[in-house]
Amino acid sequence: MVFKSLLITSLTSFAFLSPIASSANEKLNITKAKATSKITVEITNITVMEGNINIAIFNSKDNWLGKSVHSTVLAIDKQHCEESKCRWQIDNIDYDDYGIAAFHDLNSDGKMEYNFIGIPQEAYGFSNNETSVFGLPPKWKAAKFTVNQAELVHRIKF
Repeated sequence: MVFKSLLITSLTSFAFLSPIASSANEKLNITKAKATSKITVEITNITVMEGNINIAIFNSKDNWLGKSVHSTVLAIDKQHCEESKCRWQIDNIDYDDYGIAAFHDLNSDGKMEYNFIGIPQEAYGFSNNETSVFGLPPKWKAAKFTVNQAELVHRIKF
């Protein structure tokens, strides 16, 4: 008898809640919030503390060293730099794969300087501290890193 009473109560409760649950699901368009991160890009081993540091962040192989998703020009000043390093913080960056390219624009002209045979004359670096051969940039696969935590510091050594 007790079992029958519990069964009836359970079925009645379920029958009562079912229309509410289904109508609530129909009316509410529940979307998952995208996870985002705060990234700090730290450039180290800056030998001359003048000029600018140009930084660009890319999010795909197709865009690598072409169309950046975030970029900045940091003046080498006390706001961003100290001793031989500069920092740039980006808030609300989506969890994803990224690659970073940076160079030290000593004369603040916005361009990388090259010698007569095409070798860069200003310091530069890439994510994962990937080096390049003969001044050529690394491939996306070597430079990419994954953002999958709330805060991340990514260091690039010039």
